[in-house]
Amino acid sequence: MAGWSWSRRLTGPALLLLGLLGFGCRAQAPGGNALLLCAAASTTGVVEEIRDRYSRRTGRAVELNFSSTATLATQIRSGAEADLFLAADEGWARVLAGIPGLVVDRVDLLGNGLMVVLPKGSGRSLRSPRELLEASLASVAMANPDSMVPAGLYAREALVRLGLWAELRPRMVYGENVRAALAYVETGSVEAGIVYRTDALASSLVDSALEIAPELHRQIRYPLLLLSQGGNRTAARDLFDYLQGAQAATLFRKHGFALLSETRRE
Repeated sequence: MAGWSWSRRLTGPALLLLGLLGFGCRAQAPGGNALLLCAAASTTGVVEEIRDRYSRRTGRAVELNFSSTATLATQIRSGAEADLFLAADEGWARVLAGIPGLVVDRVDLLGNGLMVVLPKGSGRSLRSPRELLEASLASVAMANPDSMVPAGLYAREALVRLGLWAELRPRMVYGENVRAALAYVETGSVEAGIVYRTDALASSLVDSALEIAPELHRQIRYPLLLLSQGGNRTAARDLFDYLQGAQAATLFRKHGFALLSETRRE
């Protein structure tokens, strides 16, 4: 998976399939003066907390839409309107930046990692990813890499480099996003899952069993994009800056994210 090309992969039938996904970001601007922030599903808890704090401070309404980065990026690419987009992969950010006038500003905001998680209280432990091949682990959940969901792409890249993908692939159960994959583990529907480190920390229903070495996959980066609709709104620029500020940084760290950009004064 090293040297993986977005421009090559996002063509032909794959792009057509993604284009058929339903709209979650709005096809029209949000009602009233509310801002619309589309964000990767893995940021749900922290972005909701930041939004609430921002709205209390400023009195501004901010509508949120969470889904996989692949789904949201495809919707925005197809004309759905949003002011800001917090993605979980820089490849999708590059796709949107390639559309003239769509991306007004960008900052690589957050970092993350991958964890193998097990249902809470399973009594199992793992010492290496190779133990995922044990016969007792009949199914393993991950976000769907075939739909270009970043968490699934990172996980598949790591498993390929470990030489485990070919054997594990028949056991894989795909979630439409990383939170869906996490839910399979939380409910005991699968014996294990590969999710973001932050998802493992956020759930009281799973045990973190093993960290995937970061050198096995591309660096996990969360770009924050100010889109053309937001570029024309002072409030959207203010929220863009707030998400890079000290108060937001405190909450991102609390939820387990790494900060890739210097925080701005508020």
